[in-house]
Amino acid sequence: PWRGVVAVTTPEGSREGWLVEGAAAKLAGLSAPAGAGETPPPSGGGLLPKLLLAFLGGLIMNVMPCVLPVIALKIFGFVGQAGQEPGRVFKLGLAFTAGVFAFFMLLAAAVVKLRGAFNWGYQFQNPFLLAALIALVFVFALNLLGVFEIALSGGAASKMSELSRKEGYGGAFLHGLFTTLLGTSCTAPFLSTSLGFAVTQSTLVIILLFLAIAAGMSLPYFLLTARPAWLRYVPKPGPWMERARQIMGFVMMAVAVWLLGVLGDTRGAGTAAAMSWFLFVLGIASWLLGAWHGSKLSWLTAIVLAVGGYYGVLHAKLAAAPTATALSAEDPAGIAWRPFSDEAVAAARAAGQAVFVDFTASWCLNCKVYERAVLQNDAVIAKLREKEVTAFKADWSNGDAAIGRALKRFGRVGVPLYVLYRPGEEQPVVTDALTVGAFLAELDRIGRRSSE
Repeated sequence: PWRGVVAVTTPEGSREGWLVEGAAAKLAGLSAPAGAGETPPPSGGGLLPKLLLAFLGGLIMNVMPCVLPVIALKIFGFVGQAGQEPGRVFKLGLAFTAGVFAFFMLLAAAVVKLRGAFNWGYQFQNPFLLAALIALVFVFALNLLGVFEIALSGGAASKMSELSRKEGYGGAFLHGLFTTLLGTSCTAPFLSTSLGFAVTQSTLVIILLFLAIAAGMSLPYFLLTARPAWLRYVPKPGPWMERARQIMGFVMMAVAVWLLGVLGDTRGAGTAAAMSWFLFVLGIASWLLGAWHGSKLSWLTAIVLAVGGYYGVLHAKLAAAPTATALSAEDPAGIAWRPFSDEAVAAARAAGQAVFVDFTASWCLNCKVYERAVLQNDAVIAKLREKEVTAFKADWSNGDAAIGRALKRFGRVGVPLYVLYRPGEEQPVVTDALTVGAFLAELDRIGRRSSE
């Protein structure tokens, strides 16, 4: 935080001055609309705590709903290789870990290149990338359920057997990339804060932060493969493995359904319906691969079906401009939300109103948790009404540019984020985690300073 005096000499020769204070990054936001949240909170704490938070954020990503199924599948793969030499199991684990690190190093390179233009959660805001994720998870689930198998036949199998080890390492590497791609959607507060800090730092600090995140996410896999003796406590391979594989197939199908819901929230029911029909076509293509035992004709037919289905029912929907996200019908017992804009926030503050801004997205699981646990709490709703707080919802589901710029001014590149402006106070209260008690305490302070 800094404080200083801006002084000028008028044409008449008199001197005028203003006391100014805030965070150092405020200078970059002076051109922002008045009252629009141009002052990010101090980063504070030094580099080491940020690296620790980044490491914990990566570790926590392993228990997020969009990563946990993939972890289970990978551990199942380790069990399948328990009868092999420990050295190869460890090398496969290292290949998987290398995939995780490679993904985050690509992101680090993107942040270094783009700096403030980097948006965390882009894979959920881009409809084409999201559709590709849904299709990939769906086909992966069908494979686990036994609808089709990718197998080599005859001489090809014997010829490729010598390369099986290399293929295994390559597959583990790609699996690490895929696991991380799914996991980035679950933006925990740890990661949001660390990444917000990263985009304002030097190249070296950005690389260190992403290495810390990658280390946290890959730690469980590294430990499991580094100590293959721990696998002896896992039941021996048998018929149960096929059932476990099928169960994992249903888990992956559930992930595909969740991602489909995200697509529907961000692009509308029509796009979700089109995606469902495309998945139906992919299902037929996968079944043909299994029924015709992966012959050349089955592959050709599957590819034609997939391409034709995509352009026939899905492409136009994905390419269409997203419709504006409409706020749900006002609940008389809930918060009276208004759509966010810098101008609307500035106008409300100029009128002397207390203002609360909820930066959220339909694909943000943490946002949903805080919404149900805090923002739908009766005591919180009553306090907001008592203090006559004007509430704005900034829905970043489709990557709204104005909301992205507002997040950047607060030193964030992801949601959730909550901002409370109290009348008479220049600096807002900014946080990416909510509790009922802390939020009520901040709301109770509204009006105290003016009365004092």
